[in-house]
Amino acid sequence: MWLLKHQAPEDCTANLIRHANSRGGKDNITALILDVEEVDSARAVLNQHKLDTLRGITLFRFFSFDELLKVASLFEEQRFQPGALICREGEMGESLFVLLEGEGEVRKGGAKVASVGAGDHFGELSLVDRHPRSADVVATGPCLCMVMSRKRFYGLVREASQMTVKLLWSLAQVASARLRQTTDELELARSMVTSVQQDSTGPLPYMEETRELEEGES
Repeated sequence: MWLLKHQAPEDCTANLIRHANSRGGKDNITALILDVEEVDSARAVLNQHKLDTLRGITLFRFFSFDELLKVASLFEEQRFQPGALICREGEMGESLFVLLEGEGEVRKGGAKVASVGAGDHFGELSLVDRHPRSADVVATGPCLCMVMSRKRFYGLVREASQMTVKLLWSLAQVASARLRQTTDELELARSMVTSVQQDSTGPLPYMEETRELEEGES
């Protein structure tokens, strides 16, 4: 270790090569120096949490560990205070959000329609189009999100074709599942409207009761 003390990396390399030659080393000598930085334990825990969260998301379920590492590097962290808008209804979508910590509400026209929690994701379709957001997402407590922009997504598309195929396939499956859910909800609403319309064509129950009372009095 005395060869490396208080030396610049290039000087250390030269010293190691000279030392190897002095010990009878051959001409083909390779010296490799690694500078290992200490990683903050809290940051290490957060990085592992990111990987675990991504691994549990449908969008990345086909990704290998190395691919997840690559994808995780494309996300930025954003924190939101209670009451803050994470997404705004009607604005142009530009990013995919993954909720790491906290909870939020999905609001349509100001009315709550769903809840989101840690591990949920939203805005993924904005990676492939720029349609306005369909709803607000509001933080109901302190939230930590991972955010991937369309720009970074397109960088991934250009660089890694195999990962792109996996991600686009998963995006198609997510879009298909949400379309089926919307279709089912519309069918349920349509059947409820039809049922109400059919019931309204006949006499209402209270009208029958009133008629029976009137006939009894006569």
